[in-house]
Amino acid sequence: PQVSDMIRRGPWRSPLRRWFSTAPVHFPYGESDFRSVRRNKQFLVDFSRYIRRLEEVGKHLRFTRPPRWGKSLFDDMLYAYYDVNTTDDEFQELFGDLDICTMGGPTAAACSFHVLPLDLSIDVDDPDTIR
Repeated sequence: PQVSDMIRRGPWRSPLRRWFSTAPVHFPYGESDFRSVRRNKQFLVDFSRYIRRLEEVGKHLRFTRPPRWGKSLFDDMLYAYYDVNTTDDEFQELFGDLDICTMGGPTAAACSFHVLPLDLSIDVDDPDTIR
């Protein structure tokens, strides 16, 4: 092949690049639905080991981290962990291979609270909608 052909085609036209563009997304950027991330087998940093520590620390907790650091996903994981409506089979599917279950087993408070999920995010296309 001529150099001009290689420049015109560029590296973005390689077969590997085409594979990446059609491959499913495994890194859930901006995703905050824990159940969806686990069921779709997407990448997840396992912070479930901190659940036991959160129970020991106290009642009034604040999660202050920069944007896109997984606060909402961690919050949704806590919702799935503590909600009384999470069945035993679903709990095993979601947490069975995570640190909270493999390192000492779930805590006594697992699946024992009526959790009210609140979503305070808004999607506004028009600033007049907020007014």
